Amino acid sequence: INVGGDVIEVMTVEQAAAELGVTSQRVYQLIASETLAGRMVGSTWFVSRRSVEDYRTSPRKGGWPKGKARKVLSQK
Repeated sequence: INVGGDVIEVMTVEQAAAELGVTSQRVYQLIASETLAGRMVGSTWFVSRRSVEDYRTSPRKGGWPKGKARKVLSQK
């Protein structure tokens, strides 16, 4: 995709999901939270290949969710 004169390598949401080992829905969540760089072209979302690579190689915290989700889980 050409953005402001720069060419950016992109992949579809489905390709990003396969690369990351997550669902397409999770990729949409990561785009919405601006963790992954995504852009809609027509009716199709594309994700920056670099942002997928950066996310895949970045360390992430493990453990329980914080807030309300944790309270619901602890009540079971």
